[in-house]
Amino acid sequence: MNIQKLIIKNFKNYMGEVVFDLSKEVILLYGANGFGKSSFFDAIEWCLTGKINRFDGSENELKYDIANKRIHIEESFEVAVALEFDGNTLIRYFNVTNGNVGNLQVRIISKDENVHIGQEQIENFLKMHTANSITYERGKSQIEYTY
Repeated sequence: MNIQKLIIKNFKNYMGEVVFDLSKEVILLYGANGFGKSSFFDAIEWCLTGKINRFDGSENELKYDIANKRIHIEESFEVAVALEFDGNTLIRYFNVTNGNVGNLQVRIISKDENVHIGQEQIENFLKMHTANSITYERGKSQIEYTY
């Protein structure tokens, strides 16, 4: 999977919509503590899986944890993360209205413009369209990871 773009909206430290161009060979994240470096990777993990391994709790508790806390509770807003990869767009999002979190939505719009909705369809799509093994060469030895 080659991620070209990450779009984060009202997710953890990120207020409003923030777009990251990931099409370069080298990407550097730099910043002081508490400015979103870990949240950047949390956003990718959440978008792909619907979970963040370093957080415990139910899906509903996770949604409260990842919604940006600086937005006034009375406001309605969307929490979303989108990944553009290999011509496809994966988006996971929910709305917050008057402090209540809405249902989680997830979909992929494929490069051939088919729409896949729901976690099961997303997982099947990702399994079919991403590599199932990665080979790294280290010196003269070769290490192969299969998942």
